[in-house]
This record gives sequence, structure tokens and C-alpha cells, in this order.
Amino acid sequence: MPDHRPEAGKTPRSLSKTGGALPPAEPRRHWLETLGLHTLWRKSILGFVLAGLLAVGNLLVVQSLLQDILLHSVIEQAGFTQRHALHVVYGLFTIDILLLVMAGVIVLRGVLRPTQALGRLGAALADGNYAIRAHGFAHDELGALALALNQSTIRTEQLLRELEADRDSLKRTQVTLQRAALVYHHTSEAMVVTDADGYVQDTNPAFTRITGYEESEVVGNRMNVVSSGAHPVTFYQAMWHSLQTTGQWKGDIVNRRKSGEQFASSSSNT
Repeated sequence: MPDHRPEAGKTPRSLSKTGGALPPAEPRRHWLETLGLHTLWRKSILGFVLAGLLAVGNLLVVQSLLQDILLHSVIEQAGFTQRHALHVVYGLFTIDILLLVMAGVIVLRGVLRPTQALGRLGAALADGNYAIRAHGFAHDELGALALALNQSTIRTEQLLRELEADRDSLKRTQVTLQRAALVYHHTSEAMVVTDADGYVQDTNPAFTRITGYEESEVVGNRMNVVSSGAHPVTFYQAMWHSLQTTGQWKGDIVNRRKSGEQFASSSSNT
């Protein structure tokens, strides 16, 4: 059977219905080429691509500019904020310094100086200078303390004056007692010291010489140890009544010595 396949490199010919060969077919063309728009289409596409690339580049440039502007604005805002914060910090620091200075002045005037004045007052009082006074204190706790110290100093000064007067009086009394003791021990008259109930507390040497009784023999006893019995009871009752009402009694009385001998004497009892 004969092979009717076309040979390689040859274009098959069309056969007519009658069996005759047809003329070779023309190559198929794109419709754009047919219309003459194929080159224009390519140029348009290329233009669009270039325009798109240009737009994207512009957008990137604009974005970069916006970022720069925004960054510059942020930096300026940060710088302004930093400067403002520094001004605020400097202002607060200045206010703190002023407050510290004011506090120092208040402490110096309200605490340190009054405390130093109180210290000087205490040192003067310790040295015995009670004429010193605290002045210029405010009406606060330290002022109240200074006022109390002033009042205490005034009272102490008054007490010292009273003690000085009492000491002078005591010295005079001591001198008087010393003289009385000299008289008491060296007088020739018998003297007896009794309590309010008539019990003997002390005797002088003249009593021993006159009565013969030693001091130890009569101390703690009543004076009836020297009673002679020559006087009635009413005599002694009248004596005690005078002592209780007037505080004294004077008169003549007959007593008895230790030896039993009676003797008359002028007695003065107070």
C-alpha cells in the first residue's frame, strides 16, 4: 500500500475534491497583527510597566521622605520634650534647694539657737548664777521650757536667799546657844530641863553640887525625887496650873538633898 505521508520538510498540498493539488496555505497571523496593533500593544504594555515602576519608585521615594519627615518630627518632638523635661528638673531642683535653705533657716532660728541659749542658761545655773534669765523665745515647746526654767530659777534664787537668811539666823542662834551652854554649865545656880510632862531630860553641874544627885540618877524621873514634903499638895497643884496657863512659875520652895538635908531656894520655872 503506497505511503501518502508527506516528506519531511515539505508542505503537504491540499487536494481538491477532484483529486487535484491545492495551492499551499498562508501562515496564520495574530489578529493584532491583522489590525496593525501588535507593536502598539507591546509599546503600551512596556509603557504601563515603566509607568508602574516609576509610580512604585515615586511611592518609595515619597515613603522615604515621609519617614524622614516623621523621624525628624519625632526627633524634634523628643528634643523639645527633653528640653522641657530638663527645664522642669532644673526648676524642681531649684525649688528643692530653696526649700532646704528655708528649712535650714527655720531649724537654725527655731531649734539650734534656742537650744544653744538653753545650754548657756543651764551652764550658768550649774555655775551658781541664778540671776540669769532666758529671753527671746517663741511661744512653742522650747519657749515653754525656757519659761519654766526662768520660773524655777526665780524660785531657786528666792530659796537661796531664804536659806542665807536662815543660815545667818542659825549662826546667831548657835552663838546664843553656845553662850547659854556656857552659862548653863558654869552658873552656880541649879538648872533642870524637863519635858511637858515634868520628866527630867538634863541637868547642869550646879544641880549635882547643890542636891548631891548625879544627872543619871534624875534623868527620866520627875522632880519629886528632890521633894521635901514640906509643901501641901495644893502648892504643887498651883505651881503646875501656873506653868500650864502662863508658861512660868516663880517662888520659894523647900527641897531635899540626896543626904536628906532640906534646903530652901528661890525657883524660877518656865
